[in-house]
Amino acid sequence: MVESKLVRILERLNKKQLRRLQDFVSSPYFNKRWEVAKLLDLLVGFHPKYQAAEIEKEKVYKQVHPNKRFDEKDFGYLTSNLVKLIEQFLVIEDLENRPLEASCSLLAVYMDWNLDSAFQQVMKGAQKTMKKMPYRDTDYFYYNFRLSYIENVYFDKKKKHVYDESLGKSLDNLDEYYMATKLRFSCEMLNRSNVMLNDAQMSFLDEITSYLDTDPFPDNPYIAVYGTVLRAMRDESEEKHFFDLKERLITHASVIEPMELRTMYIYGINYCIKKVNMGHRNFLEETFGLYKKLLDSNLIFEGDHISPWGYMNIVVIAIRNKAFEWAEDFIRKYKKHLAPQFKVNAYTYNLAYLFFHKGEFGKAQELLHRVEFDDVYYTTMSKALLLRIFYELQESDALWSLAESFRLYLRRNKLVSDHKKQVFLNLIKFVNRLSKVERGNTRALDKLQVRIEESTSVAHGPWLLEKVEEKR
Repeated sequence: MVESKLVRILERLNKKQLRRLQDFVSSPYFNKRWEVAKLLDLLVGFHPKYQAAEIEKEKVYKQVHPNKRFDEKDFGYLTSNLVKLIEQFLVIEDLENRPLEASCSLLAVYMDWNLDSAFQQVMKGAQKTMKKMPYRDTDYFYYNFRLSYIENVYFDKKKKHVYDESLGKSLDNLDEYYMATKLRFSCEMLNRSNVMLNDAQMSFLDEITSYLDTDPFPDNPYIAVYGTVLRAMRDESEEKHFFDLKERLITHASVIEPMELRTMYIYGINYCIKKVNMGHRNFLEETFGLYKKLLDSNLIFEGDHISPWGYMNIVVIAIRNKAFEWAEDFIRKYKKHLAPQFKVNAYTYNLAYLFFHKGEFGKAQELLHRVEFDDVYYTTMSKALLLRIFYELQESDALWSLAESFRLYLRRNKLVSDHKKQVFLNLIKFVNRLSKVERGNTRALDKLQVRIEESTSVAHGPWLLEKVEEKR
């Protein structure tokens, strides 16, 4: 039973939810089979860890029906009924957290029953709830449309020959909801475009951009921000869009839901990184500034933690801006915010990476030797860093030994993608060759430089080219 749908659902519920679920299943309105309630009570007793030996089907069935022989079919009916009840409970719990959805359902009932006063009372309550919504996001625009649409249907049902603005409001709200949602999804699709889509596969982007130029939603900050993101993504050469985005993110921060605001900042960061890769080094500082903003506003967190990749990205960009003291303070201060399974690896690697770029190769080497990395990503990254450290320290024997063991590790490890393998194998090859070229051998260095520059998949290419120059 451990891998059953029933147990997987129960594992996700907390104690408070389980108590409410037991009340729900015990109610004769929802469930008239006492054995289903007994099955739930029995399983709740094993929460939160459901051990296979304790919840074998035969054992559980025997406790529900002590005087009956195990019946596989009957047990299947029991568990199936319980799953259906739990799913019904989850829907009701969700509706309690979404009062506007519940209001829309209730309005439909009262409209069908012609209960005008009850309908108006619920509508006023829903409109009050709308006004109290803290963020102007797609949920807000969706329910704004839903309520105006219900108002229009209600008015039409009354067949009164007087002017009513609800139809016009419905159309306006539909436009606003559509535009907000279209922009949000289009920006995410463009963000993934390098691996998934190209611009041509998305409809109406030219038309939408032209339409937005007329400023059709002057009081809508959500559309203003996403519209600017779209322009920046589609026209990277026009830097004005990025600076407009920066300004709007600050101006409208209070009315955009935090996780959505975080996504908008990430789009800005991705724009900056593209510009840096195109040679616009002034965008290094812009990237650093956006990351600082994410930190200052606590938007960097995913739940209670900072992701190890976000942690690393911030360290890398701080180092590229030569903000070494800031980077070290960040590494140490935010270590506690890493999830336990990433903490040691992420902290150790990033601190070693910082020491390497400060030229403190001995400290970096000591850190990398002190920790046994238990993650393929950090293992490959630390070996690549150690390879560079040995080169910098001119420890040729250690370098060649590591190069050989690293090469074998990459070829044998099935968890490393083919692309990553090639990237690191090329690094090993070029570091090996560079270490054997004598200083001043211009012909050999020129040849090696060309090969590095022509390679489309090599880790730490700029560092390799820098080391080539040092040997001239």
